[in-house]
Amino acid sequence: MLKAARDEFLRDGSPDAKFTFAAQERWGWFLLDHGEPAAAAGAFNAVLAAAHGMASVQAAMAAAGRLGEARALAGRAVAASEHTEFPESVRLAHAKALLASLQGNAK
Repeated sequence: MLKAARDEFLRDGSPDAKFTFAAQERWGWFLLDHGEPAAAAGAFNAVLAAAHGMASVQAAMAAAGRLGEARALAGRAVAASEHTEFPESVRLAHAKALLASLQGNAK
């Protein structure tokens, strides 16, 4: 249903319209929440590109979504890396630190 509403806004609305921004931004969060960070990035990038640098709630939420995407990808990378031959590598330590900072747990 959310996808249908988003598709309708994109089809019928101006790409720069406030409601189109909102539909794209919310779709990005939906995708991110459902484990599709790459697809979410596309939605967030569309909002940021259409905003042309103008401040808006939708642009701010899209930028925050990009951080959420980074957190999801970093979390997967850390989880996958912990099962390698070098579980305490410097790069893994950096990835863990990045993940902690994205989650607000910087040490």
